[in-house]
Amino acid sequence: GTEITITGKKGKYYRFSISGKENGWIPEEYVTDFHANPEFSFVSPEPKYKYEYADTIKIKINAPTPFITYQGINPAVIVVKLVGYEFAGYEIIYKSDEKAEVSHLYNSKEKTLEFFLTLTERQVWGYSVEFSDSIFSIIYKKKGIPLINNCTVILDAGHGGNNIGALGASGALEKDVNYQLVSKIKESLVDYGAKVIQLRNGDENLSNPEKIKKVFETGGDILLSIHCNSVALNVDPHRVRGTAVYYHHSSNRQLAEFIHKKIVELGFNSFGIFEGFNLSVNSMTELPAVLIETAFLSNPYDEVKLLDPAYQEKIADKITEGIINFLKWSNSEIK
Repeated sequence: GTEITITGKKGKYYRFSISGKENGWIPEEYVTDFHANPEFSFVSPEPKYKYEYADTIKIKINAPTPFITYQGINPAVIVVKLVGYEFAGYEIIYKSDEKAEVSHLYNSKEKTLEFFLTLTERQVWGYSVEFSDSIFSIIYKKKGIPLINNCTVILDAGHGGNNIGALGASGALEKDVNYQLVSKIKESLVDYGAKVIQLRNGDENLSNPEKIKKVFETGGDILLSIHCNSVALNVDPHRVRGTAVYYHHSSNRQLAEFIHKKIVELGFNSFGIFEGFNLSVNSMTELPAVLIETAFLSNPYDEVKLLDPAYQEKIADKITEGIINFLKWSNSEIK
């Protein structure tokens, strides 16, 4: 595991710090060897993602080190930033993709070492970073998805069970509308030849770790989390409506933009596209993922559309069209 400093706890999540500068939250089931007043604890490895085709690069460094990872596109770049690292060189001991380029940047003042893995595609399609002693591996999807009928889409119907989500103007429950929408999206994607996996089947409330485990086991290509939006009780629901798409990693912005653009063609207002959304299901690096707030269930105008089965089909078809356009873009020439 990797050594971190536990600085607090809220609910089922620990707050942690690495090198006194970077902070984050982690589910308690991923933390082991924890004592009453520890200076450090150890994070157990998460379940491994099921890659059908993947390339790997292995780099030998001094010792297992806390890291941060982020991505870029056009061309696709995977960045691994080691934090609190005393630089003493490194060695690339294995690289399955000879076309991939590796470079590094060391900041002696901050004691950070960044590795940049530049690929020959526009889009980062998913990757994992794993440590084994002093060797860390970047395992990444070998190639992109050329066509919708080559694509496996994972659908997350938000909320469920005793977690009802938002309440509509007419009393409709968000968990039910989300599930109806996911059913329609599945039908639309299948009609275009895609394979579809639903995270929840029926009215069940899956925790985020349970969802992530299912995503890892299935090894899909794209994850869509489907929700309906709502305003706070002190806000006039008639004044706020529209479609929003959220993503965590900057490399997922194109997917968010293509889907958002198609949905607003139905006449929904644009509520926006937002980066840095930190829901754990959408924060994974293993596949492109976005959260879609289809419209405001709290707004009577939007709610009428959300509850109409025919309009649900239109929303589903637009989401499918957005994915198709994203695939076309991702396979076009790097500019």
